[in-house]
Amino acid sequence: MTFEELSAKSPEEITALIDAKDSSHHIPYFELLGHLFYFKNKETPNKDFAEKAKVFYETYLQRSGIFSMPVMTRITELKNSL
Repeated sequence: MTFEELSAKSPEEITALIDAKDSSHHIPYFELLGHLFYFKNKETPNKDFAEKAKVFYETYLQRSGIFSMPVMTRITELKNSL
């Protein structure tokens, strides 16, 4: 799947794709997607990318139970840009 195909999907559709995978990979997928959409938003500012990055970072934190200050900082940055 190309980035264009992935970015055309809603966060709910992407989450459904992840949930269909092995559960041991769910948390890393959400972190990876947060990073991917965050950096794509940095490269080409786009509210949709920023919103998806925020959603995937928040899902990562909720499902992992990890407190990550760098991720929290990025979420705040993304919220301020929306």
